Amino acid sequence: MHRVSDQLSDRLPYRSGFREEKDPHEISRAYGSGDVARYCWLLSPDEPLDDAARIDAMRQLAELLSSPENKVKAIAAGVVPSCGRLLTLPNPRVKAHAANVVAALAWDFEGATALHADPTLLFNLNHLLSEDDEPCVEAALDAIVNLTSAKEGIGSVLGRAYMPEKLVAMASDESTPLSPRATDLLFHAFANLTKAAHGAEVCTTYHIVPALLRVVKKPLHYALPVLRSAILTLWNLATHNYGKIEAIGSNAVELCTKVLIALQAGAIPCKDKPDLQRCLAGTLMALATAEEAKPKLLAVAVAPLVACLSEPAAAANAAQALNYMAEAPDGLLPSVTLLLDDSETLLRVFALRAIPALTTLLAQQMRPGLVLAAFQRLQLLEDSISAMTQSLHLYEHLARLCMPNDDAPDLSILATRVLHVAAQHGPRTATRIERAFATCGIDDPSLLAAVLEHVSM
Repeated sequence: MHRVSDQLSDRLPYRSGFREEKDPHEISRAYGSGDVARYCWLLSPDEPLDDAARIDAMRQLAELLSSPENKVKAIAAGVVPSCGRLLTLPNPRVKAHAANVVAALAWDFEGATALHADPTLLFNLNHLLSEDDEPCVEAALDAIVNLTSAKEGIGSVLGRAYMPEKLVAMASDESTPLSPRATDLLFHAFANLTKAAHGAEVCTTYHIVPALLRVVKKPLHYALPVLRSAILTLWNLATHNYGKIEAIGSNAVELCTKVLIALQAGAIPCKDKPDLQRCLAGTLMALATAEEAKPKLLAVAVAPLVACLSEPAAAANAAQALNYMAEAPDGLLPSVTLLLDDSETLLRVFALRAIPALTTLLAQQMRPGLVLAAFQRLQLLEDSISAMTQSLHLYEHLARLCMPNDDAPDLSILATRVLHVAAQHGPRTATRIERAFATCGIDDPSLLAAVLEHVSM
């Protein structure tokens, strides 16, 4: 009660004073420690709020839940059961805003734990995915993406088999197109779920691979985040060895390589080209561990993977993919041939493993100058001379190149230097080189002396 001062009583008509009235259901910020608890109380479905007021309360509460402390307060005030019931109300806007509150809670460990413990909330959230209202579907998917961003949330979703089954069914159903944002969130959820081995197994069980390859097959028909999430999901599946053979049999190698080539050529507009190259190279790397993929990779992916070596973000994945491909009988030579112009990268990727391919190139007399330059750099590596000595007929090929050549005089100088460095390794290597000269019928004493100079036999 506010009373009028005695000095002003003759000037004001309201001599009885002003009586303050308070509406307990008014939607307003308290700006104190009780604001979160008050919003949670207001959101109880038992409170007599109209839909507009309830939506306003949920919107303001979602803003407050950006603070971890406020999330703990909201959970303690019972917001999770309230949201679970609000998700079942008939008004689609109410359901969408309730899902937004769930999405705000799902980021933290405490929120994910509380959502997992509630017996009905995730079931009701999953039911929103079947709504005709686009904002409802988008809000539900947003909550699932936030929930699956953490390990605990992934377990909560996978523990309810109806959730991954519904998600895969949505991606596989071409008759009911999703909004662009819903599509982005859906494939983002797949990328999150398949980070866990169990998630990869479950999604493969529900046949997610065709839906992923449909996106990769038509990269320009989808937003770039959708393409990235689809490729990342394929990478996760191949890493965990679930769906890998199915993907290879469905031309995943060829499709991913086609996207990589288009990206490198600038045919796919991309703001973060290095990151997408990293994901594509990583997917090819994971697929390359399967024997079934190696012939396909050697047929189409050598050149684009070699091109990835110049991109720092993708270089490690591309190098590992090329090494997996090199395990095939004819897998090393194509990559080494393309890398001859950059011997530093060649040795960084293959190191001593490149020796058999370099020997083959010498035998075929393909770009011998670059091959000899690569051998010179390779000899700086530990155990390189032993590896060279074990390479069949390498010293014979080098001995022949030591012969004077009027057309390419530098070749004999380079070959002599390579053999001279090898001969310094020890008497056994020097003897092996001497036998190579004899096998080739080279009996020029000055030539042999240049190779074996300062070598104690």
